[in-house]
Amino acid sequence: MKTAITSFWMITCLFASVAANPISLTLEECLNLANKENTSLKINRLQYASDLQAKKNAWNTLFPEIAVSAAFSTTSGSGTSTSNTTVNTISPGTSISLGLNSGISEEIKQKNLALESSALTLESIEAQLSINVEKAFYYLLTLENNLKLLKTDKDIAYKRFLQAESDYSNGYISELSKLQSEMSYAKTIPTIEAAESEYRNQLRNFAHLLGMTANEEISLNGELKIASVNLIESELIQNNLNDRFDIRQLENEIETLQSQKNSALAGNLGPTIKIGATWNSSITTENISSLGDAQWSDLLTGSISISLPLDGFIPGSKKNLALKNLDVSIAQAELNLQSVRSKAEIEILNIVEQIRTGEKNIELNELNLNLATKTYEMTEKGYTEGTVEFLELEDAQKEVLSASQKLLSSKYDYLSALLNLRFALGNKVFPWIEVKSI
Repeated sequence: MKTAITSFWMITCLFASVAANPISLTLEECLNLANKENTSLKINRLQYASDLQAKKNAWNTLFPEIAVSAAFSTTSGSGTSTSNTTVNTISPGTSISLGLNSGISEEIKQKNLALESSALTLESIEAQLSINVEKAFYYLLTLENNLKLLKTDKDIAYKRFLQAESDYSNGYISELSKLQSEMSYAKTIPTIEAAESEYRNQLRNFAHLLGMTANEEISLNGELKIASVNLIESELIQNNLNDRFDIRQLENEIETLQSQKNSALAGNLGPTIKIGATWNSSITTENISSLGDAQWSDLLTGSISISLPLDGFIPGSKKNLALKNLDVSIAQAELNLQSVRSKAEIEILNIVEQIRTGEKNIELNELNLNLATKTYEMTEKGYTEGTVEFLELEDAQKEVLSASQKLLSSKYDYLSALLNLRFALGNKVFPWIEVKSI
């Protein structure tokens, strides 16, 4: 019994140890995981699969209408004979018909265009998910590095507090200086707790984005890699504008509307040929339980007809207005496409400007950090020698922390702008861009 209990606790501790160890993920692993497990992506893939099935069965536009029918009637009558006469009639039948016009090919085309639209939507969602995962990954790395900065700041404040306690005990500094040092250290604790809380919240949101459960703990394995890019706006717009998801989707919409117009023209103004066949049978008997003496008759009828609608040619008629409304919809879609193209060019230009500004901000913040670090070193030396007050040293330390955080934030903003540019260019990577380390 003792052995069983011991074994149970060993297994429990083993599982607890495994559960306590977070899953370490690289950026590539996060992207792969989101691509497989993200819930929104799964939903849209199901929709695409449904649209693909509809496209594969586009042939059913040419499938004829088939119907079966059956009727039963009974007739009773009396004559000069002593018995009444009852006649039962069973009438089964089948009909098949097929209507043909020049709009059938357009209906098949519309199903293909619907699948293309669905594929574009899915591709756009996959690309946006990839961008969101990368942004969230880099943001979490930024929060991690910020926590390291805050903890380093806390360690410095704590060491200074211990030194101040020692100096006060030896009579080197006043009680006020010691209390100021203690307060400076105490202030770092709630700041770190708030930063840790934000990091945990963002980590849980990131796990949800990857399709993981709330009880799965993860850690990130990566770094903020910054590279300088040489961007030529005119080439970016010329080579990639037509690859944007919104432009491709609008082009698909215009083509679909034009196909719908062609289909409406064929149906509302063009001739329709209808081919049909009908088989009817009649079984007549006086005794429904015995069909051996029944009278059977069959009738097979074939037909072909052609019709031409005239109301579509009448101005103001329902069909005529429907055609005009399609013309308006096409014109609106084309104007919308022009507007989207113009806004897309502006968006690309603005993002390129952000990237260039971001690169300059990184360089400026690096200089500012170097200056703040040098100032802190000189101020710390003065404080040790007794020529600088504690508050002056504390301000210098705050400047180092602030400069470090600004540099960290500017690196994330720069990476985020690069990712925005990638999506704005249709999720294109930058093989033509000159890359150099910052």
